[in-house]
Amino acid sequence: MAFSHHKISVGGEGQSAGAALSYLADPQAKSADYYSESKRAPMRWAASDRAKAQLGLGDHVELWKVERLLNGLHPYTGDLLRRYGPTKTMIGAIDVTESPAPKSVSILWALADFELKKQIEGMVVGAVAGAVAVMTHTVPLVREAYGPTSKDVRAIRANDVVGLQVLHSTARLSESKPGIPDPQLHVHALLFADLREDGKLRAIDSRLILQHQTELDGSAQADLAMELARAGFEIERTPILGPNGKVKRIAWEVKGIPASLIKAMSGRSQEISELTQRYREETGREASGPGWDRYVAGKRGAKAHVEASELAAIWAEEAAKHGLDAEAVQRVVAEAFERAKHWVEPDERSLQAEQLRQEILRDICRDHALVPKRQLDALAQQRAIGLVSPYTAQTVVANLFGDGDLLLTSEGQVTTLEVMAQEQRAERALRRLVQGEPGPSVDQERLDAKLREAEERERPFDPGQREAIALALSGARFVSIAGPAGTGKGYASRAMVDLWREQGRRVFALAVAGRTTQQAAHDSGAKPMTLDALTARIKPRWNPPAIELPPPFQLRKSDVLLVDEAAMIDHERYANLLETAANARATVVQVGDDKQLNPVGPGGLWTLFHAMANEQGTATELRQIHRARNPAEAQAWTDMRNGRIEQALSWY
Repeated sequence: MAFSHHKISVGGEGQSAGAALSYLADPQAKSADYYSESKRAPMRWAASDRAKAQLGLGDHVELWKVERLLNGLHPYTGDLLRRYGPTKTMIGAIDVTESPAPKSVSILWALADFELKKQIEGMVVGAVAGAVAVMTHTVPLVREAYGPTSKDVRAIRANDVVGLQVLHSTARLSESKPGIPDPQLHVHALLFADLREDGKLRAIDSRLILQHQTELDGSAQADLAMELARAGFEIERTPILGPNGKVKRIAWEVKGIPASLIKAMSGRSQEISELTQRYREETGREASGPGWDRYVAGKRGAKAHVEASELAAIWAEEAAKHGLDAEAVQRVVAEAFERAKHWVEPDERSLQAEQLRQEILRDICRDHALVPKRQLDALAQQRAIGLVSPYTAQTVVANLFGDGDLLLTSEGQVTTLEVMAQEQRAERALRRLVQGEPGPSVDQERLDAKLREAEERERPFDPGQREAIALALSGARFVSIAGPAGTGKGYASRAMVDLWREQGRRVFALAVAGRTTQQAAHDSGAKPMTLDALTARIKPRWNPPAIELPPPFQLRKSDVLLVDEAAMIDHERYANLLETAANARATVVQVGDDKQLNPVGPGGLWTLFHAMANEQGTATELRQIHRARNPAEAQAWTDMRNGRIEQALSWY
């Protein structure tokens, strides 16, 4: 269950088309004994009838035609259909390698009889073919020039993609089993080019494929899992959690294959896991994208060359050691055959569809309040694995929009009705807060004295800090202070807290995370409390006798809530905070930077509320970076924060 893609470069600095073809047609990759006569991996064209007729492809795949396509030539006439680049190199094809089958499916295939082998191979190839076909018909994969400059380029849908699907059945050799590969069904889906109306070929942009890899991978897996379920095999579906406790992906296996055997026949997968950790340590990046693909390619083992009959015997012997002998395999298959007789397809009204619906609503806005529609499609296909077919998953998504549980903005962004309700709740509370009675202000004379004290200590406040302190002490019920790291937000907060306390006011340092709360309290001198703790102590609650909770907390209108890293606050916490403050008529001063950490949940309200405060004249921004050694370094920090990476690194 893996997806990767890379360009097959031919000519010039790339490999020859013949070398690329030799790998694809490697006889070790053949799927079963009945392919041994051709001494090559099974292949089939992935092209429309029009493309086949225009390019003279036919139904049978002839290797010399594949080689010509890799060289940009007409498969039949040999005419040049594509031009080589300045380096005499051409992208012969994009190799989209998809492995939708979990290890249990590959093991079942390895131990199956001729008919079941053929059936499973058809399922795997069909699942990949269906997912790739959806992508090539719906995703803009071709870049088209529409103006006079080099920047006048847009992505459009392909006209008629010409492709080839090649089934391989073994994994790369691993150090744990030198010379003997594990079974691993995977498909190389080659995308040669887009066939234009004039018969010429135009290149496909691999970067656009990368943007849709999660959806493609999820669709292929969901399709394969459903086909196996139709055949009567039971699917074991397991959510895999990330370090933050959120569902990262869905893992699945066919029931009846021992877990010990799955592990024993996953030597290469275990090596990939180790490489993943090593890649993160060496590069500091996640294991995905072209860089990761090149890293893995440089450390992969060779393809083995073992006769199919010998491999089958070795695999059967290893499986028997884990309790899956020939009799056990027959029992698994026979039970599946009986279940298939009573199979009922789960449609959009099924319990499985309802589970998918709930998972989508729970997780689509877990990290951001607004997400691209593409991300929703990818989530739906990934979560459909082991529940419903890819088509039914699309129907479930359509019904979510139809029922109003999902909302689509004019910019193509998706949110949920619940997130929208939380946003409206927070906005109403903020308007109620700012329209209420102002709080007590600090007189100008005392403020000036505080600023002079800082000058006497030779740590004067910069103009931005002065403005922030004055706004916070002006009596405004909601003040928003933005500023990147190093601008002295904590130093300015200390002065605010000192003056508030002179007024006899209580000041609480609030944040999402406990560690952030403690740091904010240390910097400012305010009393620490997390946002969740504030909500829990104020809201009415039932207290079981066996559980000792802190006493209820009463917020006063003279209190100040100094909120640090406010850009990290999600919608629900923002709504709770502002409602609490508005009900008590307390003062809220939020400090943050929307270009640092993402919200821990659906977020984005910081930007909206900072803009609202700016309209009221109660927002400011700290710009002077005090941690920098000189103005040039300070500018580099600013460039880095605003995404101008090259300019920032040029200083260093």
